[in-house]
Amino acid sequence: MAYFAHLLSFLVLTTAHMFFFISPSHSIPSPPPPAKPPKVDLVLYYETLCPACADFVTTDLVKVFQTDLNTIVNFRLVPWGNAKVINGTIVCQHGEDECYLNTIDACIINAWPEVKKHFPFISCIEAENSAMQVKHSKDVEKSWRKCAHKLGFPQEPIDKCYNSGEGIKLSLRYGNETDRIIPPHEYVPWITVNDVPLRLVILDSHL
Repeated sequence: MAYFAHLLSFLVLTTAHMFFFISPSHSIPSPPPPAKPPKVDLVLYYETLCPACADFVTTDLVKVFQTDLNTIVNFRLVPWGNAKVINGTIVCQHGEDECYLNTIDACIINAWPEVKKHFPFISCIEAENSAMQVKHSKDVEKSWRKCAHKLGFPQEPIDKCYNSGEGIKLSLRYGNETDRIIPPHEYVPWITVNDVPLRLVILDSHL
């Protein structure tokens, strides 16, 4: 999954550099400074107990926040992945524990909307669950509570969100968003750049 980091860097930097070539000509006296390039919309569609998603979040995506790339990216997390609603019940690819943790992530994002705030929390949870050899429901719950304590996040807003049913509503909204992706996602993690799947952007850049 490490190659994703290089592709993201290439894509974002290429997008940013475009605007330097369309800046005003130097022949114009006292040209205004070139406009700042618009931010790139980057969305990650993922599910919480997916090993590939966890690896991407903790190994590759974390690098975006360790560099200046985060200053030119509008980044969003969408915790749903391959989940489906069957007979009114959310069914997740990796079972009920994943549905639970998807909802916890939705509550975390809702409580702390700024990505620089909630991403370290979610990355910590992914790392904790990846480190477990055997996953039980109590361990999955323990993972996010451990990260909350470690990073100094209060647990009460998350508990309130989950226990009130608000978390399920948030999850269903993420599900609706995921279902509206065009073209539909084929796997997770699925990344879009300005609403275009990353792999298609990469293909277009080589045409």
